[in-house]
Amino acid sequence: MGEPSSVCPYVLVAEDDDAMRDVLVAALRCLCPNVVAVEDGHALFMRLLEAQHSGRSPELVISDIFMPRMTGLEVLAAVRCHGIVVDFVFLTGFGNDDAINEAKAAGALRVFEKPFDLDALSTLVQHPERQLRQETDAQVRRR
Repeated sequence: MGEPSSVCPYVLVAEDDDAMRDVLVAALRCLCPNVVAVEDGHALFMRLLEAQHSGRSPELVISDIFMPRMTGLEVLAAVRCHGIVVDFVFLTGFGNDDAINEAKAAGALRVFEKPFDLDALSTLVQHPERQLRQETDAQVRRR
């Protein structure tokens, strides 16, 4: 998965599947110890509100799209309404094109379909601006 980055973002992971959440957290903590996990969309939203008030907001949220109590997309919309600015990366196991397009339109940094390449996610966590720039350059070249 690569070496830990010298810049280690605070990452908040939201995943309702216990096994998937454990794998994500373990893999990401190998790169960066600043990883916190929650079990559903409502817990994610509450954690983001608390973080905003404490001044310790995450730099990145990695969230499943379809979760109980609030979907990842509902959380993204709600945090934007509260003026919280944080990058979102979404995960989905359902391959729902409408949800993927909605996530991208809402400003998601990236959407990964499960199963996904853990190395690609790790690269994004370590260097989100570089990864985004590479994707934008590739889109421009395809036009």
